[in-house]
Amino acid sequence: MMLVSVIIPYFRDEKNISNSINSVLKQSYDKIEIIIIDDENSKNSNQILSNFKNKKIRIFQTKKNLGVARARNLGIKKSKGDFIAFLDSDDLWKKNKLYFQLKKMKKYSIDFCFTAYEAVREKKVIYSVSSPKIINYNSLIYSNPICCSSILIKSKILKKNYFKNLNTKEDYELWLRLARKNFSFMGINKILTTYQLRKNSLSSKHL
Repeated sequence: MMLVSVIIPYFRDEKNISNSINSVLKQSYDKIEIIIIDDENSKNSNQILSNFKNKKIRIFQTKKNLGVARARNLGIKKSKGDFIAFLDSDDLWKKNKLYFQLKKMKKYSIDFCFTAYEAVREKKVIYSVSSPKIINYNSLIYSNPICCSSILIKSKILKKNYFKNLNTKEDYELWLRLARKNFSFMGINKILTTYQLRKNSLSSKHL
């Protein structure tokens, strides 16, 4: 079985972090490591994250606030897995998310897999986004159906292609860059990811 590294940046999200971590620990595919990047690194965050005692979890503190892009990049550098997935600290996965993705990636020799997702606010589904089976640069440049918390990608790709430190859409920029390099993308049109709509988000919708 191949190891999946799940990277979770953390910054002032005491309310949701436990549910997010548990949605990873409850995956039907269980050969995983969870890398939490404590980008708050305060007395409060140290106390909150120290509550998560599990041999699959590793926690790294940043010396100063890096922002989500550089926090994810640090997670990539610390990862040991064959594949990498990202999960924001308030998003959730369905139980079979990784299982379905790994099965598809193995069957079709895919580099990058993403899923359909639902966007919620206060536990109410506001909208959902379906996943086209195949996507390329020409289609991706017109709209972005890919939620960062839904992806699974070969780690060797990300070790050579990091997020740029942008104020917003840093994930979309990376998807475009990878698509332009002709890495293969495949979507699974099942809602396997729950995306939390954030009140003050710079990007409240991926499309």
